Amino acid sequence: MGKQKEKISVKIDWIVDETGKGGIEVVMNLSDFESSGTSIRRKIRNFKKKYLEAVEKAKKIEKKARTKSKGVSTTERWQACKILADFNTNFTNEFEIKNYKEAFSRDFNLPLRSVRTYIDFGTYFKENEVLDIVPYSIYAEFTFVINELTRKGIFDQEKKQLLKLAKEGNLPKRNEYRKHLRTVTKDSSKTQ
Repeated sequence: MGKQKEKISVKIDWIVDETGKGGIEVVMNLSDFESSGTSIRRKIRNFKKKYLEAVEKAKKIEKKARTKSKGVSTTERWQACKILADFNTNFTNEFEIKNYKEAFSRDFNLPLRSVRTYIDFGTYFKENEVLDIVPYSIYAEFTFVINELTRKGIFDQEKKQLLKLAKEGNLPKRNEYRKHLRTVTKDSSKTQ
């Protein structure tokens, strides 16, 4: 077994300089900075660049989608979520982002409680599993209970069922689907 590499702990903050101009900065503990050597500057610059690119790219997709008369489709929402999820995944091994929810919330204009849902939607659904006939709110209900579904071993089964219902035109309303998810997570706990 190899020694696990220690992650660099960072925060993504909004800093205002003496002229009043603000911008995103990646900050870290001084002792971590001093112990990391000179290569850390390059890594931090790359991290910041990739973060800004991810946020701008995701914002651009949603902004473009909102200009249409119908608003943001589920597929377009997934594309934006996937960008944020991929960023999160790509830097997880090297960086521990202490405030990623707060940063995504601030920089992507999301409610704080929606950040995890966005990232999970982009992480746990593949492009071919995202159907525009399924409102994003239904996918959000699913992502709220992903951990429960996974723990109970019914994640794949429930995802297949959701897609089947959608393709057959039998998709329940959001509140009905929420009740269904509560029922299956409770019922399956009795059988485990």
